[in-house]
Amino acid sequence: MTKHYEVATSDFGWGCGYRNCQMLLSSLQALGHPVFGEGCSNPDVPLFDAIPDIYKLQQVLQDAWLAGFDPQGAEFFGHRILGSKEWIGTTEIYCLLSYMGIKCYIVDFYKPSGPNGSHPALFNWVESYFVGDNDSEVVYGSGEVRRIMLTRKLPLYLQNQGHSRTIVGIEYRRPDVRGDGSSSSNASMSFDLLVFDPNISVLE
Repeated sequence: MTKHYEVATSDFGWGCGYRNCQMLLSSLQALGHPVFGEGCSNPDVPLFDAIPDIYKLQQVLQDAWLAGFDPQGAEFFGHRILGSKEWIGTTEIYCLLSYMGIKCYIVDFYKPSGPNGSHPALFNWVESYFVGDNDSEVVYGSGEVRRIMLTRKLPLYLQNQGHSRTIVGIEYRRPDVRGDGSSSSNASMSFDLLVFDPNISVLE
C-alpha cells in the first residue's frame, strides 16, 4: 500500500522529490521494513516511527554525504542541504535510500526509444517489473480474466526534466487481458501507468 503525499504551500515548486520519497517510504512502512521500528543495516541511521518530514529527509541525506555516499552530489550541493529549498532528484533519492540500507538501483532511459519522442522501452520495463513474476494476488475477477491484482512490488520513482512522480502499477486498457500478462487472441496489450503525482491533490 502506497500513500499519496502532495506538495504543500511551504514546498511548492521544489518539494516533489521529497514527497515521492515519502511515498516510497510509505510502501516500505506498510510492508514492515525494519527501518520503521527494528532498525536497518546501517546503525548510524535513526529509526522512524512515522514517515519522516522533508527536514528529516534532508538531515538523513546530509548525513549520507558525510558518510561518503555520492561525493559528486555532495559537492554539487556544497555538502549541505538541511533547511534549503533546492530540488533533489533520482541520485539524491538513491543516495538517501542506500544510506538507510534499502536496496535500490537506477535505470536510465536517457533518450526516447520510439517515434515522436515516445518511450516504449521505459513502458516495457515498467510492465515487466510489475507483472514479470508470480508475486501477486487476485483480488477481483476469476478464471482467465483477472481484473485487479495486488503485488508486493514496491513503487517506482520516475524522474523527468523538472519533475518526479511515483509509479504504483499499470492498468491495461482492454478488459480481456489476463492478469498474468498474457492476452486472448488479438487483444491489445496497451496499458497506462498508474501514477501518484505530488503536484496533484488526491481529491482531483
